[in-house]
Amino acid sequence: MVDHRPRPSRNRHWAASLPPIPSRLSGRTTLRFKVLVAALAITLAVLTSLVLVQPGNRATRVPRGAAEAPAAMTVTRVRVARQSWQRDVTASGAIAAWQESVVGAPLAGLRLASVDADVGDLVRKGQVLARFDDALLRADADRLQAALAQAEVASAQAGRDARRAEQLRASGALSEQSILQALADAASAAAAVRAARAALHARQVEISYSVLRAPDDGVISERTATLGAVPERGDALFKLIRQRRLEWRGELGAVQLGQVEVGQPVLLRLPDGSAAQARIRQFAPGLATETRQALVYADIDAGSAARAGMYVEGSIGLARTPALVVPAASVVVRDGRNRVFTLNASGTHGHVSAREVAVGRRHDRQVEIASGLEAGEWIVEEGAGFLADGDRVQIVPGTP
Repeated sequence: MVDHRPRPSRNRHWAASLPPIPSRLSGRTTLRFKVLVAALAITLAVLTSLVLVQPGNRATRVPRGAAEAPAAMTVTRVRVARQSWQRDVTASGAIAAWQESVVGAPLAGLRLASVDADVGDLVRKGQVLARFDDALLRADADRLQAALAQAEVASAQAGRDARRAEQLRASGALSEQSILQALADAASAAAAVRAARAALHARQVEISYSVLRAPDDGVISERTATLGAVPERGDALFKLIRQRRLEWRGELGAVQLGQVEVGQPVLLRLPDGSAAQARIRQFAPGLATETRQALVYADIDAGSAARAGMYVEGSIGLARTPALVVPAASVVVRDGRNRVFTLNASGTHGHVSAREVAVGRRHDRQVEIASGLEAGEWIVEEGAGFLADGDRVQIVPGTP
């Protein structure tokens, strides 16, 4: 069947180009189709209007110079200052006792009857640390005392016999052999007295050894003595830090060793955050073949929190030299490089410029600038970590 209805022109609105509604569709179906077409047309019109008003469209684009961007953030500023700083040589090393005295068991076979000192005790020279049971020694000393008395009696009798024999020599009443024998007996008896006296003295010395005494003023650093124990001769029972003196044994390389001298101050940084003062006393005569480092010995001042066994870092103070100094907060580390932001300001507003710098020594909250800045330049202090090159900033009123 030929459709004699007129066809719509191609130049009309896009909705007119839709295919004709088949004549065989029912009236209800035709109505639904028209509603769908109308909804599509409305949706397309809305999308077109949204595209036309997007930012960057020629009709809505704002001219570049129409408004100036606001300041990036509020900052404080500071001048690069020139100060006199002390040069330091930094090294690490152990804290140890200046001299450690070992108090050992002087005798074998004696039981510890009392232990009178413990770790951490402050002791004076001659103070009792421990006592051994000396009952057997004293009993033997009594025996030796009796033996000495017998020897003295025998020696006295032999002496009298020798003198009588000498008196009878001229008369010929005694043979020469008898006279010589009497003289020999007297000499032997005298020697026996000396031997008995020496044995008694040795036992008395052993009795005195039964009381352990501190060899010097100091502090007990170690105790192995146990009540009732029977230590062997020479066993260490106590260790004593003499005069409570501690020293720092810093490890220095050959180059560092040539920069330091006896008497220079040392600042030790302790694990608890405190510091201890020390002073160089002497150097090791040579470098260790394994580490190629030498030891420097520094006496630590009394009263600090330093303890033997600590391993700490120390700064040896050298001569004072001029330094360009900025606050540590003004130095920003990005991509492994140190940068500061210099200020080009007029009043309380301005721009910043990022500048790479080389840093040197650090002291408290300040950093030495080795290169990259000049004394008197203005830089950003607080807020530098949030800036980029060229950012506008507002300077806090009241800052220098």
